[in-house]
Amino acid sequence: MELNAEIVYYWMSLASMSVTRQNKLVDITGGVLPLWQNFYKNSSIKNYLGDKFDLLSRFRDCKYLQDKMELYASSGIILISIEHQKYPEKLKHIHEPPNLLFCKGNLELLAKNCVAVVGTRHCTRYGQTVTKRISCDFVDCGVTVVSGLATGIDSYAHSAVLEYNGHTIAVLASGFDNIAPTSNINLAKEIATRGLLLSEYAPHLVAKPFMFVARNRIVAGLSDGIVVVEAGLTSGAKITANLGLEQGKTVYCIPGPVNSPQSIGTNSFIKEGATLVTDGFEVCLDLGFAKIKQKNFKPNVNQLDFFEQNIYDLLLQGVTVFDDLVVALCCQARELSSILTSMEIRGIVVKNPGNVYSIAN
Repeated sequence: MELNAEIVYYWMSLASMSVTRQNKLVDITGGVLPLWQNFYKNSSIKNYLGDKFDLLSRFRDCKYLQDKMELYASSGIILISIEHQKYPEKLKHIHEPPNLLFCKGNLELLAKNCVAVVGTRHCTRYGQTVTKRISCDFVDCGVTVVSGLATGIDSYAHSAVLEYNGHTIAVLASGFDNIAPTSNINLAKEIATRGLLLSEYAPHLVAKPFMFVARNRIVAGLSDGIVVVEAGLTSGAKITANLGLEQGKTVYCIPGPVNSPQSIGTNSFIKEGATLVTDGFEVCLDLGFAKIKQKNFKPNVNQLDFFEQNIYDLLLQGVTVFDDLVVALCCQARELSSILTSMEIRGIVVKNPGNVYSIAN
């Protein structure tokens, strides 16, 4: 079905309600169209809504809805309803799929091979490094990486994909005007430009605890498989993985150190039957993605800041020992260590034995 503004209006008029209540109303009337047409005629609608009937009737003004659509369009927001041809088929088969999606970016990614990369917000350096590596493997395989724009593993996955000029989808637990966490606002803007931002919530809505769990069902639903990098016992990543299992998806886990609290969840999943993997190529092969490319990506060194560029130039000149770099740069050892760690995670430099650094091949 081509995008029909009226159908979108019908779902927009219900956007203040949960998907559960939307679906109940649709069940009562036999569809969103008869719900719209018979809103004031069908007594069952008023009986079900009770004191919310008057509130919901305020959102049935076509001029109001048209103005909203125009406002969204001016901000680059595209709305697609569950009847629309670009609505992802995979998402239709989850429990309570969103009836309306707010999108910013490249809608074509919804039809691509997708893999979720999720994990704890409190990730270790090991988790950061593995996330970056596995995300870049997916870029090399032409696979879109889906995650939830949270701090920790989610952010590293999105950032690594963008660094290597790949495709990523970020599913929000809020509206576009209230990105959470605020530290990821710039990352969200970049994803909207080079990937896809997705939310089931109107732009003005602020994230609430239940929205994060609801967001996870969409992350899992969009994906052909789910990779958990690091997860504690109570990590939201375990929720995403369990939702994926309920949806019939394969869950892949990166094994972690047995003494790391951040790996308790992933290691327990492996014990329970999740597929152990150590890179993204194993995931792609297992999912049957036909075309696996050779590794040919290179870090984007054009995005180095001033200090990083000085480090890079010194390494090219043969200044490779950490203490020598401190002297050459006239900086604090702690400051240099932090920046080198960031460059290492992004695949720009490699730390070798003896506290010696080199440019990554």
